[in-house]
Amino acid sequence: MTTPKEIIVEEWYYVVENADKDLLFCISDHEGEPQNPVLYYADGFHAELHRTKNQIIILNYLHSGAQTNLIGRRPETVLIVEMAMDRKKDPEKETMVREYVATVEYVDFLPNFDESEEYDEDDGRWDAWA
Repeated sequence: MTTPKEIIVEEWYYVVENADKDLLFCISDHEGEPQNPVLYYADGFHAELHRTKNQIIILNYLHSGAQTNLIGRRPETVLIVEMAMDRKKDPEKETMVREYVATVEYVDFLPNFDESEEYDEDDGRWDAWA
């Protein structure tokens, strides 16, 4: 058992809710394809997208509407869209790189990534949450 290799605090993202109240998270594009992505949420301002077993994307300060949806509706999945953009050349131009569905898991707390936490490489989940 090892800790994840890469933890990224997402600097740019937004959340959209459609007419059916489904959530879509638009994030910046990341290298490689997602593998069994899971969004962990603990009824607060932050969420963690475990994009692969070795890559975690931290989503800080979720919009209150997204929090209300996650707490109230408790969806089993959300849609993730990764967007490429060059903020220096054209900050208004965004290009979709990929889209995928992430399972949502509701937890009591989000880990603090302390070295004592154990991470299961086989299923890409924290042992405390299994």
